Amino acid sequence: NATFPLVGPLVLTVQSGATLRGTIGPPAALAELRRLAGIEAGAEPTAMQWPNVCVVRDRSLSPRRFPEFRSPCGLRPDGSFELGGIPPGTWHLTVNCMKRDPNGRGGHWLEEPAGEFTLADGAITTVEVDFSRIVPGEFEGLVLHNGAPLVNTIVGVQTKLDDPTGEFTTFHEQVTTDAEGRFHATVRGGDYTLRWNRSRGERWSALQAPERAVVVAGQRTQQTFHLESGAVKLRLLDAAGSPVVGVAIELRDAAGGSRPGLPPTDADGRTEGEFDAVPMTASVLPRRLLDREALTAFYQAHRGERDPTASVRLVVGNLTPQLGQTVELELRVPAEFDR
Repeated sequence: NATFPLVGPLVLTVQSGATLRGTIGPPAALAELRRLAGIEAGAEPTAMQWPNVCVVRDRSLSPRRFPEFRSPCGLRPDGSFELGGIPPGTWHLTVNCMKRDPNGRGGHWLEEPAGEFTLADGAITTVEVDFSRIVPGEFEGLVLHNGAPLVNTIVGVQTKLDDPTGEFTTFHEQVTTDAEGRFHATVRGGDYTLRWNRSRGERWSALQAPERAVVVAGQRTQQTFHLESGAVKLRLLDAAGSPVVGVAIELRDAAGGSRPGLPPTDADGRTEGEFDAVPMTASVLPRRLLDREALTAFYQAHRGERDPTASVRLVVGNLTPQLGQTVELELRVPAEFDR
């Protein structure tokens, strides 16, 4: 703010912005970005296909970006780029492109973190970003469900990511098995697990194979995955034998690892699903936390804790799905459920 008349000259300081200049490599990583975007060899990519670079101010659901989507800054064919006029401060560099889905039915937006940099007004920062982590290997698998090939089915393979920010924790790829239960995928290197999200009407179940496959960049990896499961039909009752309605049941294995749970119970206290054939402990949250707003407030109050509900979960019993069979059981909530 200024009050007129002024005494002496009026001095305005205008920021010119920072400049981030750099290269992304190696060439094999650039080739992988082209492949992910579905750019054919020798073809001229569109602005949406060819990877662009931007900087992000924070990691919120609505982060501040520079430049905006309407003014993309594309990578040059040699992997170099230059962003000018960036407001000074700490930014996260990100490489973006539209990743084509393997089934050819569309794609989704892919964002690869490329490091955090502090930029000064009027200064040029030069960086070299090593994207070797995205260089792929070939992954071939055979998927068996209860001993038989799982044919013509979409399954997911995933690995934990080791990236500069730690913000993106997994890399996930959907693959489709053929008439023999086999699949082939080109994926980045990593230690992969396989998961099958199975739909039966409105109910979903998730099965995970115990095997792991280590994919190495530039190499071929083969692995057989065994999905073994059994169905569970469960009825949840209170101490008086009345059905407990609308309660989801959490499942944990013997090591304490979280497993996909059972959906909320119906009007008769019943729920069902299909699960890995391993022993599991079933638990529920107390009734006071079944309300969405109450649960949200609870999580906010325990923000930063690794397992916020560990101290309030109530064990209702144990179950062990049997391979290829249906297990039916009744479990009862403890008295603490209504407190």
